[in-house]
Amino acid sequence: MFFWAHRSIVVIVEGSLRSLALAFVATIAFAGSAAAENGEFNRRATATAQILAGITPAAGDPALDRLVKLEAFAEHQKWMASHWGQARGRISAIEGWRAQQVKISGGNNKTLLYPFL
Repeated sequence: MFFWAHRSIVVIVEGSLRSLALAFVATIAFAGSAAAENGEFNRRATATAQILAGITPAAGDPALDRLVKLEAFAEHQKWMASHWGQARGRISAIEGWRAQQVKISGGNNKTLLYPFL
């Protein structure tokens, strides 16, 4: 029973990701042709990053406005929100471990990289 439930979830996620990937490719293709100025490119790059992160970008671009109204984007937002919650939990655990195990003088002013994440 678990296998079938797991398989149906995988199919749903794959379908949603496929739709989102298609929308992303279309957005990038449009951005490449429309981004003549550096400022426009940076705005488009920021909006694209926001969409991938499940964040609704600022309104004003008709193509992006249509994209964020799609059901696939709403599903993607829900999926990203749940997974960011999981990531925050892992980060919180790592920060707790770091506070107890890693004693670096002035450690608040330094960056520690975790290659095992």
